[in-house]
Amino acid sequence: MSDNQEPKPTLTINDKEYFEADLNKNEARMLMMLKSLQPEIESLDLQLGTRLDHKDRLIAALESSLAVADKDAEDAEIITETKQ
Repeated sequence: MSDNQEPKPTLTINDKEYFEADLNKNEARMLMMLKSLQPEIESLDLQLGTRLDHKDRLIAALESSLAVADKDAEDAEIITETKQ
């Protein structure tokens, strides 16, 4: 036997390792579905991060605008008219 054997692919769940070659058909299918979900999950995570950043920027812009509007209101002169 050769010492240069390639390691068998393994799967680790709850700190326990399983050889992928030892999985039955149903388990192998579930593993394939999990692997195919990973890129989609990563993409959705990136999209969520982008949208949360956009939300934070909009909130900051709104707060800034409201603060300017409040300052303008404080600086405004109140004019009262009296009828004669």
